[in-house]
Amino acid sequence: MVLIDGLVEHYRAQLDLNYLEVRYEDLVEDQEPNVRRMLDFIGVEFDPKTLDFHHNQRYARTASYAQVTEKLYDSSVFRYRHYRKYMDEAVEVLKPVLDRYGYPSD
Repeated sequence: MVLIDGLVEHYRAQLDLNYLEVRYEDLVEDQEPNVRRMLDFIGVEFDPKTLDFHHNQRYARTASYAQVTEKLYDSSVFRYRHYRKYMDEAVEVLKPVLDRYGYPSD
């Protein structure tokens, strides 16, 4: 992850990439402005239905069908805390990435 993040940052500095960083936590905390920002980034006009995607009656032919029909939820935010005590070595390696994205390392 650290190497991938470093590579992404390298390419972002060297190339004119069309890249938008979105944190899941930010999206679930404040959905509408983040959806607007993403749609603006790809040049698509905002439609209020994008916030109510879970009301879509079409069948999603994916393995995650049940998730597609659920509202945006935040129950996964900070779920890692249950396992944090087992992750000291990984956190030490990932600390630069965690810091860059604004995630706590403790």
